[in-house]
Amino acid sequence: HWLKELKNWVCRESCPKTQWNLTSGVSACLECVWRQETGNWLRDGSVFAAFCFQREEKMRKRELFPTNWCLFIIGPVLLELVGAFRLQPLVRRQGASSLLRRRETGREPLSLLRGAQGEGEDPQFRVGHGYDIHRLAPGLTLTIGGIDIPYEKGTEAHSDGDVVFHSLCDAIFGALSLPDIGQQFPDTDPRWKGAASCVFMEEAFRQMDERGYRIGNADVTLILERPKVKDFKPKMVDRICELLRAPHSRVNVKARTHEKVDSVGESRALECHVVVVLEKKP
Repeated sequence: HWLKELKNWVCRESCPKTQWNLTSGVSACLECVWRQETGNWLRDGSVFAAFCFQREEKMRKRELFPTNWCLFIIGPVLLELVGAFRLQPLVRRQGASSLLRRRETGREPLSLLRGAQGEGEDPQFRVGHGYDIHRLAPGLTLTIGGIDIPYEKGTEAHSDGDVVFHSLCDAIFGALSLPDIGQQFPDTDPRWKGAASCVFMEEAFRQMDERGYRIGNADVTLILERPKVKDFKPKMVDRICELLRAPHSRVNVKARTHEKVDSVGESRALECHVVVVLEKKP
């Protein structure tokens, strides 16, 4: 098909320049084609024939690279295949229309991104991380996750030193973009001297509830060498669920040692990491 189309490009003027021929009998003067088209492309409908000429000096000598012939012969064939099969780009840039289609189908994975909602509107989900560490000292009470655990050492702290509850509070405050537990309950305030950390948990829940959120998931990682807390973990989960009004399926407590490394591994301290996901209440 493209060879037939190229017959229209036969030089219309009698030109003494050397001409080239294809097996189909199509002929043209290269210099005339160059002069008429002022460039590298010949266009006729859907047919594109690429001429990659050398510099004009070499072109006048009618010198062409072998690759030019390959481009001239293979290029139109490839373009014909593209048109015949209507090949489309494999990668498309997402625009407003694709976002609209997702919303029409009920899928809104981008609704949390800035710009997909108002600046003053709270997101559907919030994520927070909390961390706490306390020294262990003889003769003190050890309270972890709201449970008193019998052990020869306890936590040194202004309050009861519950690393799990303190980490949970900080994770919730962080998810809500609020001041941390040290700012809301400073150790310079005598009201919190020896206070039970469940008081902090109640306040964290109150602020979360007022903002219209609930616990989507809470993952607690307790790190200590001793004592072993395997038998106490279910009670910790019960206490956390009670204070945060969350079902048991959304709260998890894990415990691990520190492989006898640093102060935690030497049973001189214990620490805790917590990650929480808050979700908007329906």
